Formats: sequence, C-alpha cells, structure tokens
Amino acid sequence: MCHWVQSDGPVFQIAVAWYYISEEKYSLRESMNLTLDSEGLPVVQAGGQKKKQDDNSGDITIEYKDRTLLLEVTLMDKNAIKRGEWEPVLRHTVNLSASRTVPVQTYFITDAVDKNTENIWRSVAATDLEETAVQHRSVRATIYPLTIDTLIKWLHDKGVNEKVIWDAVDTSYKPLTETDFDADWKTDILASISSNCSYTKKMDYFYSVRYSQDVKDLLVKLHQEGRSFKSLAEEFGPSKDSMAIWVKQATPIMIRGQSKTLKYVKQLEKRLTILEEENEILSRIA
Repeated sequence: MCHWVQSDGPVFQIAVAWYYISEEKYSLRESMNLTLDSEGLPVVQAGGQKKKQDDNSGDITIEYKDRTLLLEVTLMDKNAIKRGEWEPVLRHTVNLSASRTVPVQTYFITDAVDKNTENIWRSVAATDLEETAVQHRSVRATIYPLTIDTLIKWLHDKGVNEKVIWDAVDTSYKPLTETDFDADWKTDILASISSNCSYTKKMDYFYSVRYSQDVKDLLVKLHQEGRSFKSLAEEFGPSKDSMAIWVKQATPIMIRGQSKTLKYVKQLEKRLTILEEENEILSRIA
C-alpha cells in the first residue's frame, strides 16, 4: 500500500478530484484499472493496458456515455516533460482516439507547462496522426494542457463540471480538427527540389535516398499523374519492375466493402502471423 501511494498517489488524487468535478458519474475503479486488496484498498494502478488495442491508453480513461476523456498526470518539471512526456501522451491519445467511435479529449495535468509544450499540444489538433496499435489509421488528437492549480479551482467552483470544460475545449479546438491537412507535403517538397536540379544532381540526390519511403511515394504519385515507368526510370534510376510493385502496393483494393492497400494487407498478415505465434506459445505454456 505504501509503495502504491508513493508511486501512483498523484494519479489517484487527480482521479478522485475529477470524479467530484464530474456530474456524470462513472466507475472510478475502471477508469484507473485499479487492483484492490482484501480490504478494498488500491494496491496497483495499471494505467492503460486495459485492452491491447489501446496500446498503453494512459493514466485515467473515463468512458462517458457519448465521449471518452483521457487524463494524463505528471509531476515532472517543464524540461523533463519535453523529454519524457511528449511522445507517450501523444501516442496514448492517438491510439485511444482510433479505438473509439465517440469523440476523445485528453487533458494533460501537471504543476506547470511551458508555452512551447502548450502550443505543440494545440498544433497537433490540425495534423493527421497515425495510430500504431491496430490499423495505422489517421486521426486528429485533442490535447488540452492544464495545471493542478486550475483543477483545484474548478473543484471548488459549482459552476464548472465536466460538460462545461469539454464544450469549451471542443469549441476552441474544432477549427483546428476540421482543417484539411496536406498529407503529401513531403513529396511535394521533393518534387519541387528535383525540378530545380540538373540531371546529374537529380540522380545523385535520389540515389542518396534510394528506396526510402519518401522516394517511393513521390514516384508513385508521379506515375499516377501520368508519367510512364520508362520515363521515371530514365530520370530517377529505380527499375520499372520496382516502381510497378510500389504502385501496386499503393493501389486501393476492396475488402468486405472497405478500401485497403496491398501494403496494409501485408502488414495485417504479418501482425496476424505474430499473433498466431504468440497464441501457440501461450497454448504450450497452458
């Protein structure tokens, strides 16, 4: 019990505080994935890992009727947050958003947050981000940073509840989450650079990054826009057979009424093989 309080106490305290802020009640135990001892006291708080597809879904996951709220809690200082929290908070939010059919918001709660962290969290709302847990789908992430002092003020203000906070965040972030994102921005830059290079420089440049995903994406795009494999091979180097494979991998196919790429199917088959191997190992152990 003492160890749990020392290591996870702040998370538990924030969870209890939010429970009292929230007018719509939920299972506090399930939100933290708590394990209790024989006296009903918490001994383990396994933030995330509720489901494999959540991929470490974070500290506190609250499933409301029509939305999901993720609370991420840290006592790291401002500089440590940059090194230790940016990636996991972003990953948890993106993977959780991809696994839910209802809107998801994340509140990043800490003692203090610097301006760069605040602005980075806000800017990602306008960016397509790829989840890594299940199908590598693109989603938008709403991450709102707030301090513990602010949370305490809300706790003592009867006019503030979870719906008021959610609606305010949603109203502020909606212009960003609904903004179109140019997913081809990298290949467009490569195309612009290559158009200003001499033939020799083009060859040197593309051979220096040969077979990188950026080059493959660029050549596929140029072929789809009308360039022949022959002209692309003469200008950039890769063989016609290689480019034909890349185009095939990027061409959508219909699976049970859904459009998927061959590359995605291959990735899915690879993950399925891994799961089958894991199941085989587990069955032997059992």
